[in-house]
Amino acid sequence: MRSAWLALGLALALPTLSPIFWPLLLALCLLRPALAKLALVGLLLLRLSASFPALQGWWECSQDRMLSGVQICPEFITPDHPQVLTVYAPRSSQLTAHWEGNQLPLDCTPLGHGIFRLKVSAARVRPGSAIEVVGNGDGHHRLAMHWLSAKARPAQMCSLPRLGLAAAVSESTDEVFLLNRQARVRRLQCGDGPSCCQFLPGGLWLAVGTRYDQDLELVDVAGGQVVARWPQQQPVEALSLSQDQRWLAVVAGTRVEFRRLPDLRLDGQVELPQPGELSSFAGSSLVVASRRGRALYRVDHSPEGWHLYSAELPLARPALGLCPGENERDLWISSTSAQLNGGHQKGNHYVLNCLLRLNVDRWELHSPRSTESRTAHQGGPGSVSSGCGPEGLIRSGDGRVLLVYSGSHEVAARDPRSDEERRYSLWPVGLWTPRYIADLGEQTWAVSLPSQHTLAWVNQGQVTQQVQLDQLDLADQGEIDFYESTLSGISCQSCHPRADSDYARHDIGGFSAWGTLSCEGLQKTAPYLRTGNYPDLREFHGVALGLYRDYGRNWEADRQRALTAYLNTLLLPDNPRPAALNDLQQGCQLFFQSGCAECHQPPRFTNCASVPNQTLFPGQPVFEWLDVPSLRGVWRSAPYLHDNRAVRLSDLWEKENQADRHGRSRALTPEQRRQLECFLQCL
Repeated sequence: MRSAWLALGLALALPTLSPIFWPLLLALCLLRPALAKLALVGLLLLRLSASFPALQGWWECSQDRMLSGVQICPEFITPDHPQVLTVYAPRSSQLTAHWEGNQLPLDCTPLGHGIFRLKVSAARVRPGSAIEVVGNGDGHHRLAMHWLSAKARPAQMCSLPRLGLAAAVSESTDEVFLLNRQARVRRLQCGDGPSCCQFLPGGLWLAVGTRYDQDLELVDVAGGQVVARWPQQQPVEALSLSQDQRWLAVVAGTRVEFRRLPDLRLDGQVELPQPGELSSFAGSSLVVASRRGRALYRVDHSPEGWHLYSAELPLARPALGLCPGENERDLWISSTSAQLNGGHQKGNHYVLNCLLRLNVDRWELHSPRSTESRTAHQGGPGSVSSGCGPEGLIRSGDGRVLLVYSGSHEVAARDPRSDEERRYSLWPVGLWTPRYIADLGEQTWAVSLPSQHTLAWVNQGQVTQQVQLDQLDLADQGEIDFYESTLSGISCQSCHPRADSDYARHDIGGFSAWGTLSCEGLQKTAPYLRTGNYPDLREFHGVALGLYRDYGRNWEADRQRALTAYLNTLLLPDNPRPAALNDLQQGCQLFFQSGCAECHQPPRFTNCASVPNQTLFPGQPVFEWLDVPSLRGVWRSAPYLHDNRAVRLSDLWEKENQADRHGRSRALTPEQRRQLECFLQCL
């Protein structure tokens, strides 16, 4: 009987340990049974305690459900662009909604089973308002909304050193900031959600790409007016000017347009396998970096036109910056991994802040250079506090590479010929987390700091002028913490660039490689992480303090509260692709019919709990628990499942549900599966 109990305890305890410790525990059981029993009791207690966060998160969410039969998600409103909210009124088939104090009805579409899509535009609504809804089965309810203020956040920059000009876009306030060498700023209005900008030759015109209008706009620099627009089918993410100034490349989702200068006539277009995010010309080739594809793509020009190079170049982690090198066919890339052959990350969140070289002709990465270094702030052996978070990366007019380190509050200039780099800290003047840099000529740089709503001018390494465009609040301090590196060289942004996902897999603790989740849309979806180990967002601060050796900079604000406040402001974007109402309604019916709603309950589409892996997928590790993730934003979170083995959403029921345990999908026809996918894509 004792042997049976020992064997049972061993079977329960082994999944909690890395496989490298299994031989040690087995040897202990054979040689020292008494000590083995104590070890097993301790491991079982750890296993039991690991389930408490999931139960706590489930209970908190259950209490929230019991407060009202009608719920809305998200409960946050941003004034900078229209949103689609989900209202769940379980006993209603019809619903009317309007802003409190304004009887004008809102656009409310029933999908079935008490789910309604509510379209809102908060640009003209007084902050502090609530949404009042009346359902034919749930009565009248007042749904309080939390408002996010639209603040000026100067982000992506471009420059024209010869004329001493630079520009920065602010997506939240729909503005472009024009800067000159004399530290003057002009604020120009543009389309909805400017994401990137690029000066055209001569400096008379500025091209601006927008994320929500999905336009390429042409702005008259002198007059400050938008004089022309070219609609795009997807949000514009990057603009690049060729080195010979003959073409402007427009990266909009998976499409790249090449427009001939000076009239911006369309010269060709190419479809990418995955959406692009960064781009840079290398001679007659354009290199595009994709975070979702975690790869580099190359588009070449020939007398026959533009065409996509046959081979993509995989990355272990996505590129954070991209700029031309000293040779026409070389590029610099900033990243947090020195692996040159792609693949998933080995080890426990292993990060190496570094620069890579790309030879475009050979189409290979080479010569990784770590940027991390120790300073007087290091906390012990192996600690770093300089050269962390290489993000903004440009080629200056004098041939140097300018870059910013958002994790360690530095700007730097690297001489490609000698490989010598000089760094200058912004910390002494109270500036943190620089994100982008521009060259104004005559040894003067412009730096944008979105977290602090600030633009700064740096001359010969010294900050000569700074303009703060808005006041900081607690969430802004949390964003600073999100980007600031710990003494291990790791920050939140290392795995969550732009507070999203790096779309990489990480081999943590010796088990299988699991994918990274996005930080967007986390509100009230506890517990967190793939295994549901964290009941509250505040718990992640303990990870930085313990596992990653704390921060090098001390400040008085409550980092825990600040980080939570920032994470709560991260909203999921709406799917820009239209969908037929009939497909959405039929897909909603199938969602409930197939049992998906039993775990992914509306309106957050999660039950805030964890489930044993093997109950869903036979053959998976015994007693391995998985968080039930929210399905909101699933249209942009491929690949799927905890280990990213489902490449497409349709793979969830066509390939990965043969036992019919992850929803009852085997009986669905191909048309029904298409409608179900359509519904999920619009959550």
